[in-house]
Amino acid sequence: MYWTRLKFEPKVFWCIIINMENLKRPQKQESYLLEDLDISVHLYQFLKNSLNMKSLDELIGKTESEVSFLCGKERHHYLKELKSILNDKKLSFKPEEVWKGTEFWSDEIKKAGVKDKLRFFNDVVTEKRPPHPDANFNDPELTDVVLDGKKCDIYHTDKTDKDHWHRLFIHIKE
Repeated sequence: MYWTRLKFEPKVFWCIIINMENLKRPQKQESYLLEDLDISVHLYQFLKNSLNMKSLDELIGKTESEVSFLCGKERHHYLKELKSILNDKKLSFKPEEVWKGTEFWSDEIKKAGVKDKLRFFNDVVTEKRPPHPDANFNDPELTDVVLDGKKCDIYHTDKTDKDHWHRLFIHIKE
């Protein structure tokens, strides 16, 4: 037992020296290029050709709901695969924006000086895309208004005095 211990100690010391030497060498940086990832051919082609992405860095700049919208219902399995890849690499999608509420947007509209140009409203919907054509918002009431530091278009459901929805849709362009 004593003999084994004496032989073992130099090996431990030697291993520590080797490990210290490894720390001095530049560590290989993990690649996030799509070509270097272990992903399906279909997902690779979708990301590269349809979304013009070249790396995971571009993907983590988007929220999960944005990527889900881009994938669509017919390719929802791509989202599962992407989440798994990001999880393996200890990465994640950009955090979702917190809903700020009607009062916040009403104050922003006042600050922008355009409240008098809009009909009465008591509800606000915000998205980073224009409203769906069937949603009854039609053309924007105001365009390129800066709200919360971002360029926006403002749509209103009410077009006449008989309308009673009182809802604004703010399309955040940036």
